[in-house]
Amino acid sequence: MNTAIEDGEFSLVYQPIVRLSDERMTGVEALIRWNHPTRGTVSPAEFIPIAERTGQIVAIGRWALREACRQAAEWRAEFPGPFTVGVNVAGRQLRDPELVGDVATAIAGNRLPPEALSIEVTETAVLDDEESNEALVALRRLGVKLALDDFGTAASSLGLLLTCPVTTLKLDRSFVESINTVGRQSAVATAVSQMASALELGSVAEGIETAEQRDLLRNLGYQYGQGYYWSRPVPPSRIAELRTADRSPAGV
Repeated sequence: MNTAIEDGEFSLVYQPIVRLSDERMTGVEALIRWNHPTRGTVSPAEFIPIAERTGQIVAIGRWALREACRQAAEWRAEFPGPFTVGVNVAGRQLRDPELVGDVATAIAGNRLPPEALSIEVTETAVLDDEESNEALVALRRLGVKLALDDFGTAASSLGLLLTCPVTTLKLDRSFVESINTVGRQSAVATAVSQMASALELGSVAEGIETAEQRDLLRNLGYQYGQGYYWSRPVPPSRIAELRTADRSPAGV
């Protein structure tokens, strides 16, 4: 992993985020992939925890941020209009003193409006961590969006909203996968949607795989959806194709 960035072994794929009211794509989440020369594709679930423990996640995350912003600028030139690219930032990155400067450089260097970038963090990355919260405040001052990912899985979710300057809540997929059959999952999903609305935050339901889940979550008030129902994570060229289709009279 030490030379993977220099050797061009990392790449980004993107999963669409759609507006549930009309199912138009409004943005994407960037997801990193490691194409190892001898092992083939290495799962992020395998290499990300190692990168976090060793501190290599800072360099990897910096590369992902720059590449996502470069790609966003390319899409923006081809498809003018609002479109948000979400980039995941780990807890170790939030404590990196250079993070805010890296973000500022990435959006300015690619001439991106700040709101075209969404920094995605998990609840566990910012819980009881004053340094991380200070970084989020500074990022928000830049004008970028802040999404709280996997929302609902940490013990202090509600208290976190009092101090964390987020703009969007992303309901964890664990509440979506059994929302049709488990009453408590539906109750939690409803509560998160209502809370987001009351706090004037955006709401995204992750892990949608069926039309029934889509309809349920739309009826619960979620603004946006993400999941295999629309698309798996795909290369940038495929996103361009989907955006082209989205602009056609027939839509996607």
